[in-house]
Amino acid sequence: MITWCKPPAFFLIWFAFMTILVFYRLYRIWFLPDDEYNDMVKKNNKIPSWYPFKEFSTMILQDKEAWVSKSKTTTTFAAVAIIGIDILAATAFIIGQ
Repeated sequence: MITWCKPPAFFLIWFAFMTILVFYRLYRIWFLPDDEYNDMVKKNNKIPSWYPFKEFSTMILQDKEAWVSKSKTTTTFAAVAIIGIDILAATAFIIGQ
């Protein structure tokens, strides 16, 4: 038998906030990919040249279609994962002792 430990309510609020952020990103990637891509390019151009990963991020952003498909895959996986975490946290909150 599994003993559930009841998490604090702030823990659930934090997970709800993270869920909102992930779904906002998911919406932007799936329905506004051009805007999201342009925002990422602008952010990348603002990075100072001494930043260690600037060349890597520039290389990834060169192929727009690959970036969009990888971003869709990553954000969809993140959304599924965070929904699972939310379900587990809510279950622990309801059932916990």
